[in-house]
Amino acid sequence: MAMLAVTTPSIISRLLIDPNYQPNYSVVMDSLEQTDKDLRRLEKQLHTLLGQIEKLREENRSLHTRQDSLVAERASLVAKNDDARTKVEAMINRLKGLEQA
Repeated sequence: MAMLAVTTPSIISRLLIDPNYQPNYSVVMDSLEQTDKDLRRLEKQLHTLLGQIEKLREENRSLHTRQDSLVAERASLVAKNDDARTKVEAMINRLKGLEQA
């Protein structure tokens, strides 16, 4: 449609200068058809991109959920490791105490 806006004034100016000018409407129609074809292609690409964006958003949400789960699991394992270390150290200290006795 932008081509029509550009083409129409040039047709009008040619008619004013040369009353025998016969505009080539097939060129204008070809241009409009090409513009329409381009718009449909761009619309299809836009829909494809929007689908990809939604897919990436869902994947991102899933990854954040998984990360939160792994962080919580790691915290739990660190706490269990600390408890085990404390118990082992206490047993070592008791054994040392028994050896000295």
